[in-house]
Amino acid sequence: MNRSVMKDQDEMYRAIISQLLFDGYHEQALSIIKLLMPNPECPPSGRLFALFQKGLNAEAQEKIELEKQQENSNNASDEITLTSNLHSGGIDLEYESDVLIMTPEAVNYDTVYVTSHKDPCKTTAFSYDGQFAATGSSDASIKLLDFDKMLIKGANDASSESQDQHPVIKTYYDHVNEITCLEFHPFDTFMASGAKDKMIKVYDYSKTASKKAVRTIEDVEPIKSVSYHPGGEWILVGCRHPVVRLYNVENGCSFIAPNPREYHTKYVSTVHYAQSGRLYATGGKDGCIKVWDGVSSRCIQNIPDAHGGEAICSVRFSKNSRYLLTAGKDSLVKLWEIGSNRDIITYTGAGSQKMTKRVPAVFNHSEDYVLFPDEGATSLCCWSSRNGERMRLLPLMHSRPVRALAHSPVQPGMMTTGDDFRARFWYAKPRE
Repeated sequence: MNRSVMKDQDEMYRAIISQLLFDGYHEQALSIIKLLMPNPECPPSGRLFALFQKGLNAEAQEKIELEKQQENSNNASDEITLTSNLHSGGIDLEYESDVLIMTPEAVNYDTVYVTSHKDPCKTTAFSYDGQFAATGSSDASIKLLDFDKMLIKGANDASSESQDQHPVIKTYYDHVNEITCLEFHPFDTFMASGAKDKMIKVYDYSKTASKKAVRTIEDVEPIKSVSYHPGGEWILVGCRHPVVRLYNVENGCSFIAPNPREYHTKYVSTVHYAQSGRLYATGGKDGCIKVWDGVSSRCIQNIPDAHGGEAICSVRFSKNSRYLLTAGKDSLVKLWEIGSNRDIITYTGAGSQKMTKRVPAVFNHSEDYVLFPDEGATSLCCWSSRNGERMRLLPLMHSRPVRALAHSPVQPGMMTTGDDFRARFWYAKPRE
């Protein structure tokens, strides 16, 4: 934090103390004074409230000007871009105050379709457009499912189902060991998988007759996590090794970060690219979370003991790349502000004991909610992403621990997988 920011922050705290004294909250002001020990002393003042009113007026005026720009725009592409910037950025705590949430919370989701593998179901993912989902299992198989067909299957009687209507449209058997991670291409019909057989396979699911991988990348360690670069030409790979790999999908060339001092000290358990491509994040068994420059692969932010020293289960950027959602084996979920090493919100209540399995935390499609399974109760915890308020639990109906969770990026649908060999598709139907 530079000196100018620290000076502004100090002035803000002084203004808070002065406002509390001005409003008659002397005990609260004294407790803050004992913590911060400001010098010189802060006199009573209503300046903070006046600044707050000016800020609200300026924000309202800014919104009016943006709306006028949108209405007067003669260029259709400019209009689309402006609308996208205003409405599709997801969570933004710097400018949001009272947000009207229209999306359903987790308790309103119902099981629509269930499919089974021959062994525990370990991972799941959704395509960029939400039209497809995939599940991976310890039996080394991958199932590709059609979103719309799962909805139809849930609405119709199973006896009337034809082969063309079956939700499982493909099953891949290219791996020879447990599937550990799945990731869809950011804009094309490709899907990448990683497994304990040390292989990364890429499938083209638009080819109806093909059930084989179109690309194979071989590593020297079992794969733990994969993430596509937004450009689609590179895959970030975390494996049972402290060094993150970056593979070129076409030729299989591998690149690593240039400074060994910035590596994790234990293996990398989770990786994720920001939508901008300018950053990527990694989490490791060493309990550290690292944010890296997407061009130079230099570590620009290191958060040691992010979850009390426990292993990191997942890292995931928000849509606007300003926040990082993380889960650890301490059963806590945290929202971090990129660049400050500060956890803004801690989402609590997902169990009091340490987790035995690595399970991810995710946003819903609008980033209004944070979702994370309670390992002990086999239920789904749901929080307001903006204030950490815990919502009602959703019983997940798995008979054994849940191993993975993925939410559609565009619709109120999600997949859960568990050690009971099953993958469940959940959907929140529109209220009539």
